[in-house]
Amino acid sequence: MTSTDTNPGGSSWVWILVMGVLMVLVGMFCLNNPFAASLSVQILAAVGFFLAGIMNIMMAVSNKDDAGMTRFLNGLLGVVLIYLAISLIKNPLAGLITLTLAVALLILTMGVVRILIAFGMRPMSGWVWILISGIVSVLLAVMVFMNMPEIAIGFLGLLLGIDLIMSGVSSVFLAFALKSKS
Repeated sequence: MTSTDTNPGGSSWVWILVMGVLMVLVGMFCLNNPFAASLSVQILAAVGFFLAGIMNIMMAVSNKDDAGMTRFLNGLLGVVLIYLAISLIKNPLAGLITLTLAVALLILTMGVVRILIAFGMRPMSGWVWILISGIVSVLLAVMVFMNMPEIAIGFLGLLLGIDLIMSGVSSVFLAFALKSKS
């Protein structure tokens, strides 16, 4: 029997608790200053697009086995991603609007898919909860579209704040559950 068998949480619960508390605090900052949080999200997205663009260009250049369209398309995608990253950094407000529209479109799509899934599940228990979730997503997306461009300034920061708080709270509960098992 190892020490992890007798002490499943070990001291890791403390680190999970610290992480959870920090996530809640950062989430509260995001809710308190959604514009700064939105800009942070945008910068992270720009960095991600830039790195993905570099990787696509590297794949296009290094793939000597394929002389066809794949290399060209990888290179083209890399250039487009790098251009997108630069334009997000060069014009932050336009970038916030673009990213907010993309997130709203994603939320709308997820909502419509959930509604369709709910009707497909209809005889099963709990299908109504999936339907409600889909309807709420569609309404949220419509609200975003109707309030553009003003909502773009803080929308991504609000989403980040809510997600961090929810993740942080669940981490705190997990930490205490692990502590009670040790």
